[in-house]
Amino acid sequence: MLHQKSSQPIFFLQKYKEVAWHTKGLAVAIAFKKNNENYIVSVNSDSSIILKQCELPKDIPEKESEIIFYQKVFRSEHPNSFRFESSLKQNFYLGFSEDDCNNKLVLKHCPGDILDETIKFILEDD
Repeated sequence: MLHQKSSQPIFFLQKYKEVAWHTKGLAVAIAFKKNNENYIVSVNSDSSIILKQCELPKDIPEKESEIIFYQKVFRSEHPNSFRFESSLKQNFYLGFSEDDCNNKLVLKHCPGDILDETIKFILEDD
């Protein structure tokens, strides 16, 4: 399970073994359920984040996909904190941006080893 704060929605990770441990990290897709409908976090052609209403695919044969993110450790001293890089856009990570006092899921450019706290996610098992 993936979340930033307890008041945030709960997201679920689907690991894909076809591209599981690519050199960039563990390949995952991120989904959540709202009103009994399934949504997948996806990168749009303009680098925006969209939520697609659909089921997670069983297989993804490519190493790049609008729904694949590479899970990487955020900081080694915090083993439960991660960042998620888009498989389509190198150095672009899922993050949060404050929009009208709400946190909005966005794709953020973070070049090199710059660790912006707004791209940090904490994983917890339920």
